[in-house]
Amino acid sequence: MAGDLDGAAPLLERAAVRDPDDEVASLRLSILEHLRDSGGTYSDYLARPADREELDRLADDEDWEAVEELCSEYNRDRLGAWIQDMLVAEDVARLTDRVSTLVGFFNFVSGLSQGPYLLHEYLDFFEARLEAILHKFVFKFGDVDEKMIDELHDALCSFFGCMASKGVVRPGELQDFVSGFEELKPTILDKMKRYNAVRHDPDLDEAELEAIREEIFEGDHLWPFL
Repeated sequence: MAGDLDGAAPLLERAAVRDPDDEVASLRLSILEHLRDSGGTYSDYLARPADREELDRLADDEDWEAVEELCSEYNRDRLGAWIQDMLVAEDVARLTDRVSTLVGFFNFVSGLSQGPYLLHEYLDFFEARLEAILHKFVFKFGDVDEKMIDELHDALCSFFGCMASKGVVRPGELQDFVSGFEELKPTILDKMKRYNAVRHDPDLDEAELEAIREEIFEGDHLWPFL
């Protein structure tokens, strides 16, 4: 019945009526309604415009549970849209590594954000704070190597490139992010190597090590938020 919206509608509607608490049936019905109203494919649904007015309204009402639930839904769907596209070109093992890299990075950045919510499609947020984010990333995880930075760069560029192709982010934003990361990358790799060389040095006391951290990370490692 894949692709047969009219044929699927009665089955999903009956399932939703029979068990209103069935979250899977309710989700499928909402997807169906979106596709009937807007057309397109399931991948288009995953990349649908975020209802930022609703997110802002919920934040104004301080309904943080609802904000987190809706924000997580959009972020999860964007990731799903990217995965669908990548399955065509990537082997499963490679894609699994990329998904793990992205999810870990986005969770890390979400914990640093002071805003009421953070959609992963807010490319201007990441572009404007990229150096501070990477400083914190190298400091937080320790023993970061060049391969990890390369994998993070490739995964982020792939994800945001997919979002640009679906109209979720603007091409100009993507270009600014990609060029900014590539320009910053040698500096981050140099700082990573410098920090890795001293972080386990037994001849340095904590005050000396902190002075080196301050110089390498320009104080970014001291602040819990962005």
